Amino acid sequence: MRSLRHVVRSWLAHPVLTGAACLSLAVGTAGAGASWALADALFFPAWPFRDPGALVRLSLARSDVPAPATTLPSVVWSLAQERLTALDGLAAAGAERLMVTTDGTARLTDVLFVSGTFFHVVGPSVPIGRPLTPDDDRATGETPAAVIGDAFRRDTFGADVDPRGQTILVEGRQVTVVGVADRQFFGLEVGRRVDVFLPLSWEPTLKQGASRLTEGRAWWLSILGRVPRGRHIASIAAQVNAELAVVVDAPGFEGVRSVVFGLVPTGTWPSALRGQYGEALLVLVAMTALILCVTAVNAASAMVARCADRMNEIRIRYALGARSRQVIGGFVLDTLMLALVGTAGGMYAAFWLARAVVPSLTVSLDRGIDAHLAVSVSWRLIAASAAAGVASGLLIGVWPAVKASREAQRVPFGSAAGGGGASRAVLWLVTAQLAVSVTLAGVGAVFVRSYLELKRETSGADEVLLLSLSGPSGQGLPLGRLEDLVTRVRAVPGARAASAATYTPLSGLIALGKVDVPGFSSADVRDVHASVNRVTPGFFDVFGLTLLEGRAFTDDDRAGTPLVAVVNHEFSKHYFRGGRAVGELVSINGQRMTIVGEVETTKYRHLREAPMRFVYLPFAQGAYVPQAYRLAVRVEDSLALRGPLLRTLRAALPDIGVQFQTLSEEAGKSVGRDRLVARITAFYAALALLMSMTGLYGTFSYLVTRRRREIAVRMAVGADAPDIVRLILRRMLSVLAVGSAVGVALSASASQAIASRLFGIDDRDYTAIAGAVVLFVFCGFAATLAPVRRATKTPPVAALRSE
Repeated sequence: MRSLRHVVRSWLAHPVLTGAACLSLAVGTAGAGASWALADALFFPAWPFRDPGALVRLSLARSDVPAPATTLPSVVWSLAQERLTALDGLAAAGAERLMVTTDGTARLTDVLFVSGTFFHVVGPSVPIGRPLTPDDDRATGETPAAVIGDAFRRDTFGADVDPRGQTILVEGRQVTVVGVADRQFFGLEVGRRVDVFLPLSWEPTLKQGASRLTEGRAWWLSILGRVPRGRHIASIAAQVNAELAVVVDAPGFEGVRSVVFGLVPTGTWPSALRGQYGEALLVLVAMTALILCVTAVNAASAMVARCADRMNEIRIRYALGARSRQVIGGFVLDTLMLALVGTAGGMYAAFWLARAVVPSLTVSLDRGIDAHLAVSVSWRLIAASAAAGVASGLLIGVWPAVKASREAQRVPFGSAAGGGGASRAVLWLVTAQLAVSVTLAGVGAVFVRSYLELKRETSGADEVLLLSLSGPSGQGLPLGRLEDLVTRVRAVPGARAASAATYTPLSGLIALGKVDVPGFSSADVRDVHASVNRVTPGFFDVFGLTLLEGRAFTDDDRAGTPLVAVVNHEFSKHYFRGGRAVGELVSINGQRMTIVGEVETTKYRHLREAPMRFVYLPFAQGAYVPQAYRLAVRVEDSLALRGPLLRTLRAALPDIGVQFQTLSEEAGKSVGRDRLVARITAFYAALALLMSMTGLYGTFSYLVTRRRREIAVRMAVGADAPDIVRLILRRMLSVLAVGSAVGVALSASASQAIASRLFGIDDRDYTAIAGAVVLFVFCGFAATLAPVRRATKTPPVAALRSE
């Protein structure tokens, strides 16, 4: 207890240097903890299943498809139910985005159609009510049963409400809530939360005319099972393949020579969020390693400075008979307490930071899907963060304590502070810290500039308002109603142009069609497909796509008239070898039509994509209008026009589902990974800057303390304040120069290594790196002002007396 009181008194006696060391440890722990928390949630989630290690997912590799698939057609599910005995229990689940209406508000919601065995086989608990059963999956009665997610319950009914017996509308049809899934259960895909669970057999009823279950060929079902106790996945794979080999004779597998089934463990199930941000987390891990290096060096320099300030105290303790182990033990206890305090603060900041990053994550595989990543405090993270903080504190605290102890015994009272070797060691430490920090700042500046270049590509995108529409009761809107809807929207004051489309630029979505161009031949199988988009007249005006040749669609392009198409420049360049496409014939999905126009190429999936071949077809010449589609409106003020547009749409179709989004917001989802990397690197660069400035302050405070007698003597013999300032700044400039030079070299090398990840920046463009260096030099000067001021304001007599 006496040692602890002594530690507290030493902290109070040196609050600035103590705070600097504690802040460094807290910042380093926060950065590392945030990285580990995100990686843990994304790659090692706490699966709320019963015995998740035994749960597997069926995958299938076909001889005509290069990569195995983990979503399978319903025909495989039917065969598995009849023939598969290798697994202990089977369940199926298929994800959909459906219109769910609660309290008169309709919104697209993630729905999971599940077999009646799903909750029994997979094992998520249902703390409120009951799970779905095989009886619910037999499609009897008028109102299907549903289990809802806990987050959906809280958002819809309230945190304290038992929703059993309540009804909600799914695609216009009533379903009855019979249970609430466990709060921790998010579904089958990390990063995507399921809000409503419905019986699989009800999918055809709710998806009238567009059922994936009855069609049998749609690859959308996840088939799950459990490995029998005492068996291994490898040992039953052959049995699974033998029992399901007849699938090659099933509809949809015509021409397939062979199939190979596999069993995918829970931890490796596919995740769009994991695939999109796995690379970003690698950057995060690299940044964390650098931040920990900066933290260790910074805290070490601060501890050296603290030991220098306490040199007389150490000498007094030795003079009174203290032993080395007692002196060093006191410093180790001091450092350990600092590490514990810094680590505790850093861990709190880490989880706050990790949760703050989650809204930056987006999944651009479907409209309206936002990431739902459960960042939680686990014992693994607590143990790792505590171990990292305490180990760093002990490693950086023992060396200064041992060095100060030896110097105190070697240099008696009345001698100069001496120890030029210690000063040089601290200078080398802070120089290395600056080099690493400048590297972090340079790489961060490059990533931020790349992201800003991506954002610049969408300048003016706020003028395009996108309305995601879903027809009522699971049916597509008749063509006449769609055209009337577009006409009404065009008439709204402030709407400059309007059009309907299946897909819009930067939505992350495309649909491929089979293309046959007379006279064109290629051995590349990819040349038989191009992206197809059905639109109404005015589409190219809304998105500002320049018509390069020919004409756009008009109201005369209707059913019964010759089929027409508009192609983009990439399509024309590829299939017609740069020649004239307008007037030529082309076959799209077996329908022969005439190309009447050519427009410039735009991007649909993301801003980085290579130019894609696109064919635009008029809605009016199609066989149907899809259930989900979009209205695109070029507007004067996207915020002011949302109310009038919503009233116009509700007047035409009272039960239609509407979601608003600007093209700029859509583009923001397509650059989610770049935005996250830019934010991560910018944040860590800011942390590195903060710690470097703290390190410079501590280092030069230490140097001023050690050279106090020299400075006093110089001032006593006539040196003035500018002479003392130049003396100290000379050292500071050398540190900044060497550290910045090494940092620039490392940043340049890193920029060339990540050139393929950058957008709109040449790998030899060092403007961003130069800006980071200038900022560091400026802040370096600011950090040394206090030690310089203290050196020039201390009277020589007072300085000599303190020695």
